[in-house]
Amino acid sequence: VQVAALAVTGALSCVALIWLAVDIYQSGRNRRTLRRLAEFTETEPGFCFICDDSGRLYHANAAARSRFQPAKGEALAQLLRDVFASSEGILYRLWQKSLTTGYAIEDVTSHSEGFRIYVRRFSDDAVLWRLESEAQRSAWTAHRALLDEIETTRMTRSYKMLVLRAMIEAGTFPGRIALTDLVERVARLARR
Repeated sequence: VQVAALAVTGALSCVALIWLAVDIYQSGRNRRTLRRLAEFTETEPGFCFICDDSGRLYHANAAARSRFQPAKGEALAQLLRDVFASSEGILYRLWQKSLTTGYAIEDVTSHSEGFRIYVRRFSDDAVLWRLESEAQRSAWTAHRALLDEIETTRMTRSYKMLVLRAMIEAGTFPGRIALTDLVERVARLARR
């Protein structure tokens, strides 16, 4: 009897250790996913928020931090209350849609401007919310030919990406920038 009890205890201990190892592996995988999403969205011009399934903020990209000054763990609905009259309802509706398809997109008009809201579920712990203003979308429409040309031009022996990044960082894309300012910015980027 004692041997059987000892064997059962040992077997249950092994199961518990395996369960713990799987849980540690999963949490590490989730952290890596969140880190990759944060890196990917950091320089996006749209406002990007990475939240958990309950809407608690893990990360906001540079554009979102500049506009909203969010705190880690803050509820996304609370953060967007100044933008949308019923932020809770809008976010809940989109979240519900994303449960069935994995993503949802909707154009929403706010107090002063319109936004395209995109939500994409990566897991229960990683939900990406992206808000793109009408001004950003209209810039794409107005400069589509230029942006298509940039996208399809070959990159061979080209500083195109550095020039574009320098212009974007200067806030002059699309637009004009002084050649001396552009040269300084491209040189600084190339030295990184």
